[in-house]
Amino acid sequence: MIRKHLKRLTAPRTWSIRRKGIKYTTRPNAGKHLEYSLSLNAVLRDLIKITATTREGKYLLTEKEVVVDGKKRKDLKFPVGIMDTISLPESDKHYRLVLSPTGKLCTIEIDKKESTIKISKVMGKTNVKKKTQLNLMDSRNILVDKDEYKVGDSVVITVDKQEIKSVIKLKKGACVVLLAGKHIGNIGIIEDITGHKVIININDKKIETLTKYAFAVGKGKAEIKLSD
Repeated sequence: MIRKHLKRLTAPRTWSIRRKGIKYTTRPNAGKHLEYSLSLNAVLRDLIKITATTREGKYLLTEKEVVVDGKKRKDLKFPVGIMDTISLPESDKHYRLVLSPTGKLCTIEIDKKESTIKISKVMGKTNVKKKTQLNLMDSRNILVDKDEYKVGDSVVITVDKQEIKSVIKLKKGACVVLLAGKHIGNIGIIEDITGHKVIININDKKIETLTKYAFAVGKGKAEIKLSD
């Protein structure tokens, strides 16, 4: 059974929340990697800062519209993952959850048009009735007729219809954001891939890391906004 709350001191290091003074924070529901997701309550209160308490969060979700990836949400524990979009229609404000250069989950403001798309990494593939099912990092599963995707690639999808607009290959020249390791949150360009290792150029500095830590977000440059 999943607990409703989580001690702030033991929360993942990627969570940009206050650690002392308050004992617990809202634990997100299961479905997304705990290290790369926050509860909707924590996003509204600690990142966007439009609520000050859980009570205010409940009121906001009940009386106002809060849309995550194109769908209205009313559960404070709903998991908001990396690259997810959060929209507040009443104020026409839109945000995306990303990793900061210091490796912390944070929100950045984006425009309405960009809030309709997101990028997700292909974590696995399954054969389903002569079709291929892509298992994505954000817990989505998408069926495709033509299998032109590899594990490690990323797909640009529309958040409402869940349609793939394009694929971003994890290969030389791809722009990537690092999901773990010493340089977590940094953005760079792939210079070479050998087996499970990848060499990335980050601000003219070459670093080597594992391919599983590299999240492709564009060809040469990021296809979505990743920082303010």
